[in-house]
Amino acid sequence: MEDRGWERYGAIAGALGVACYVVGFLLPGSPPKTEDSVGTIATFFTENRLKILGEVFLVAFASFLLLVFLAALVSRIRRADGGLGALSLITLVGGVALVGITVFGAATYGALAFQVALAPSAAAVIRAMFDVGGMCFALGGFFAALFIGAAALAINRRNLMPQWLVGLAGIAVVLNLVGTTVLFSDHGFFSLDGAFGFVPFFVSMLWILVTSWFLFQQSAPAAA
Repeated sequence: MEDRGWERYGAIAGALGVACYVVGFLLPGSPPKTEDSVGTIATFFTENRLKILGEVFLVAFASFLLLVFLAALVSRIRRADGGLGALSLITLVGGVALVGITVFGAATYGALAFQVALAPSAAAVIRAMFDVGGMCFALGGFFAALFIGAAALAINRRNLMPQWLVGLAGIAVVLNLVGTTVLFSDHGFFSLDGAFGFVPFFVSMLWILVTSWFLFQQSAPAAA
């Protein structure tokens, strides 16, 4: 019963985390392009300093909430499996790695806005940090695919949630894996900073949100 209570809190944390992620990533507005000059990139981070720092705070807080959701989801899978199996362990590792690389990428952008972009002689550093931040978010797709894919397989094996939710997870896995290849392009829709990057992000957020709802329902106290 105690596990069910914590799983309920984890489900709520998952839904709140999705809201914080979406607001955080949309808060600064349209980011500069990879092909833009260093001056344009620096101007964006200086003129939107508070918005970007707000983004970093929200992303970090959302990542904290995602860890709570992750613990609740793994707990639910563990209860169904009768122990910590391979799939639940992969789910845990993938989720923790995703949070780590996401927070690192956000902190890179935050450092640019905090002070680095204000230095007129830091052109090379600004360019490097901007590219590193973008690559963190792109390559995080590997860990998102690992986390969502393993969780979906575990859910499907024990019929914990509807089959269509497993199908949505499959779509999210494919989109996240495809999204990692954007680092080979520096312009256009399918590039490191192109609009395609939001597609796997929003599908993944939708999966987490719906999974949180079903986890919340399943962790409700049983009627007397």
